[in-house]
Amino acid sequence: MTRSRPAPSGPAPRQDPRLYQIGVLSVLLLYGVGQLDFDVSPARIGLTLCACLATQYLCTRLWALPRFDPLSAGISGLSLCLLLRTDRPELVLVAALVAIASKFLCRVDGRHLFNPTNLGLVVMLATTGDVWVSPGQWGNLAFAACLLAGLGGLVVHRAERADVTYAFLAAYSLLVVGRAVWLGDPLSIPLLHLQSGVCCSSRFS
Repeated sequence: MTRSRPAPSGPAPRQDPRLYQIGVLSVLLLYGVGQLDFDVSPARIGLTLCACLATQYLCTRLWALPRFDPLSAGISGLSLCLLLRTDRPELVLVAALVAIASKFLCRVDGRHLFNPTNLGLVVMLATTGDVWVSPGQWGNLAFAACLLAGLGGLVVHRAERADVTYAFLAAYSLLVVGRAVWLGDPLSIPLLHLQSGVCCSSRFS
């Protein structure tokens, strides 16, 4: 009687790094709303996420794509919840539409050209005076900085894109410090900017 050999086990399937990004953004949003009193209500969070997912679904149908992918839209929606501030709900809908639609309209070699959330924010800031971003909402507490750096590091490690993140942080720091030196400002000003978590949170959106 011959024994059946176990089937050869290949490498475990690699988990989608976007799941880690969604988890990190969700933790940051819960921390911001619960501990830092972010000016974003549960209704506004729901509106933002639903708008992003609905736009993603509509664009999927218009471009006749084989399947609806909610992960990318979820990342953009959570990022908008973290960064976008406005008193007008209709502008939230427009920002979500611009952010998600840009992924389908602005593409090079099959990949979207711009960061969807950042593009949506820039368009809204440039075209209306009723939208703003609050850089100081994270404060300058060491715990917030460690939370952002630790969770962000987890995401880029899983996505294997740490080189891009480190290059961004180095360039951003150089620009902030260089601007202060050029204008003759004290170094305490750029250091205060760097202590804010906004640069990290926007990078991982």
